[in-house]
Amino acid sequence: MQALDAASSALCVGEDAAPRLARRSITKPDELAYFLASAPLQATLADLVRIAGCRWEIEECFQSRRLLATARKGAVASLDPARFTVIYQPNPEVGMRGLYDRIVTSLNGTPKFHLAALATQASAALAAEVDERGRTPAVMIDESHLLDHQELDAIRMLTNYDMDSTTPFAVLLIGQPTLRKRMKHGVLTALDQRISISYQMPTMTKEETASYIKHHLTIAGRQDTLFSDDAVELLHLTSRGLPRSVNNIAWQSLIAAFTEEKGIVDESSTRTAITETHATE
Repeated sequence: MQALDAASSALCVGEDAAPRLARRSITKPDELAYFLASAPLQATLADLVRIAGCRWEIEECFQSRRLLATARKGAVASLDPARFTVIYQPNPEVGMRGLYDRIVTSLNGTPKFHLAALATQASAALAAEVDERGRTPAVMIDESHLLDHQELDAIRMLTNYDMDSTTPFAVLLIGQPTLRKRMKHGVLTALDQRISISYQMPTMTKEETASYIKHHLTIAGRQDTLFSDDAVELLHLTSRGLPRSVNNIAWQSLIAAFTEEKGIVDESSTRTAITETHATE
């Protein structure tokens, strides 16, 4: 906050123009960033700096907690490192070569050049982790809904080991709901039959949405009520309980409430925010 205060100034263009907050980059002093301040004309520089500084804390809190990220971290944290070796692939668009490469390098190997040899090397590395070190590799593939049928089937082929009598590793496919639908395609029947656990995260209930908002505001240092009950209810109905949508509408609601000089985000402020976030050209 002190750095922001020291590097900020307010600019007004025209007699009735809204103030602009100019912020000098700490890491690149020659660069200036400008905020168009939707605030009353009588707002002081200190107020603008204070609100701009609070924005980053609140936005970071709202954006940091997302369902898939939370589930992924929770799954990793629950695994005993003495029994499991986690291999995380964040981007499936690198294809099977990228996945094989990640498996081999994660298990301290040097990837081979030719794809066929690399696939065999990855399979052998997974088996060796179990047979020689006694740890089960847990391969986590994020954004798995982006995998095509050939790539998903290639993952199934990795599970073939010792004449298909056992599987030397566990696979966790994480993706959007379209992944579940794709797995029901006939061409992927063999892979679908190998899946032992399948779970789709539901959207948040109204109570969970209220708790979600309260939790992040608490982390940001706000203990008192900032969103009215009717605002939370409208926010939940509009967002359908989807965390990212809750984030966007809640943030815009805070801006709308400040612009209207309100001490609390009410239903009116939330409706204004919904108009902004759902506006069409």
